[in-house]
Amino acid sequence: MNLPMTAEPAAASSSSPRAAVDASAEAGTKRFSIGKFLVRGALALVGLGLLYWCFLKAFGPGNREQLQKLKHAAPGQIAALIGLSLCSLVLNGGTFAACLRPLKRLPHLDVIATNAIASFLNYLPFKIGLVVRLAIHTRRDHIPVFTIGAWFAAVGVLLISSIGCLLLARIVVHEMGLVWVLVALGFLAVSGTIIVLCSRYFAGDEGLVHIREIGDGMARRLHVPLLSKIAASKPVAQLHGAGDILARPGIVAANMLMRSADIGLVGARVVIAGAILGKTVPYGEAFIVACTGFVVGIISLFGQVGPREAAMVYVAQKFDLPQPDVYAVVALMITATEAIAYACGGVLGAGWLWVSTVRGAKGEVAK
Repeated sequence: MNLPMTAEPAAASSSSPRAAVDASAEAGTKRFSIGKFLVRGALALVGLGLLYWCFLKAFGPGNREQLQKLKHAAPGQIAALIGLSLCSLVLNGGTFAACLRPLKRLPHLDVIATNAIASFLNYLPFKIGLVVRLAIHTRRDHIPVFTIGAWFAAVGVLLISSIGCLLLARIVVHEMGLVWVLVALGFLAVSGTIIVLCSRYFAGDEGLVHIREIGDGMARRLHVPLLSKIAASKPVAQLHGAGDILARPGIVAANMLMRSADIGLVGARVVIAGAILGKTVPYGEAFIVACTGFVVGIISLFGQVGPREAAMVYVAQKFDLPQPDVYAVVALMITATEAIAYACGGVLGAGWLWVSTVRGAKGEVAK
């Protein structure tokens, strides 16, 4: 799937270096690379192998008693797992919607719907969810690729910061209660303040001037004039939008709180899944397992399914949690109920985008 890049002004000549780079990049995207396909296929197989390992752990002799208890799971417990997964889906979409506002105003529901579709497709290998997300935002919403890069970079910074603050609070306060919540909020406030203050230097027109000054300075010191041209280029101007996002205190605060709530809900799902199996999981343990699965599921090159579940089992073993093999069943149960929720969210999201697109087209015709 070829994703459109931002068009350069017609005044740029075909012989310019920038035009040559763009033409080369476009040609590169059109070439089919067997090597890349094989690498991605191998990574997908590794992910499936990890998922198979998790299945072996879950259905091993030590978990037979817990597996029998699945037959007697209360409908309310299953509904709670699916409901919390849907809440996580909305919160995750909300973080993307909030960060986009300084760069482009799209309806929140459109962004949340796109996130729902991408989240469901993330169960497939080859990062298909990411490809579809990019395709929707570039072709339907007309957001330049480098602007999307700035947007996703800002989301990533706030994600890493939020998780880091929550884990640091967990290290400082061993018992997860009111004190832990207050300490976590304090860390989030300090981290968010630092991000906002640092980002303001690069935000707005003044920030773009600062970036170009840095590029000019590096070009002179290193005797590489290309650095000055890069700093003054349109892609860098679009990527600089990350500073505009992270310089907004309200957006940073809302995003970090939503992300923290999202991770907290994953921990709650671990507790509920443990209860279904007759295992009392303290929230402190559930939080560590949830954070691990959450992070690995995002950064894994093997795809979401497989590495996430394996990581949850591994961290349970590493921290000597009671009955670590039970977490294999817990992980698979969370994946199964989440897949149901995300499938529903993906279908609803696709339907909403179709309706929204048709309404927009009718509005343009009416004008």
